[in-house]
Amino acid sequence: MDTITRYAPEGDKVLEVGAAYGFTILTVQSLGLDAYASDMECGIAAYGDAMAARSLPLLAWDLHRHAAPFPAGSMDVVLASEVLEHLQMSLRAAIGKLAACCRPGGLLIITVPNLLRLESWRRMIRGKDPQESFPDVASFERGVVRDGRCHPREPTMSEVVDAFGENNFRVIERRYFSACERSWIKDACYSVVPALDAHCLVVGMREAVPVLADKVRIGQGVVHRSGLNQST
Repeated sequence: MDTITRYAPEGDKVLEVGAAYGFTILTVQSLGLDAYASDMECGIAAYGDAMAARSLPLLAWDLHRHAAPFPAGSMDVVLASEVLEHLQMSLRAAIGKLAACCRPGGLLIITVPNLLRLESWRRMIRGKDPQESFPDVASFERGVVRDGRCHPREPTMSEVVDAFGENNFRVIERRYFSACERSWIKDACYSVVPALDAHCLVVGMREAVPVLADKVRIGQGVVHRSGLNQST
């Protein structure tokens, strides 16, 4: 909320993707912002009542299957907090779908668990895998084994920042944070080595005109800009 209120003036259209119970987006609405939300259809049925009671526009959106149910470029701010680590698709593709909702000059705010947080290093030092374990019995869907883990892949800060750039967003803020209260001693320690903190936050502004990156993707390969001739 601190980040949203620093960047979004009253009246801005703010969309939260993966709104869950609506704690964040209902607070956004209470501050005079034009609030919208989306979640999985099953999630809306399970815990969307509070948003419906406040007449907050709430649409079903499965990022794996569909394009955005909101008009392209219609939002001033798009928020996806603790969402991307649940998806079984690349960060580049997921952020590309979110980007479609964001107007040129608009903002995308992402938070994700930090794969390189201190707890991950502690587990590896003890010889354990920091990634979420598979269940003892595989889960099947239509005869095919599916990955049913809550967080199939947690990213690093650099991966999120790279995905922003690949979708024509200029990063204007990036920082690590914790969602939990802790002692001043721990705060002081994390201020010295912030990259070990629990979560990553990235804010990007959508560029109005696409900028040629240092690398241009062609098919599955990567071609350096210096290797392209003038006509290309």
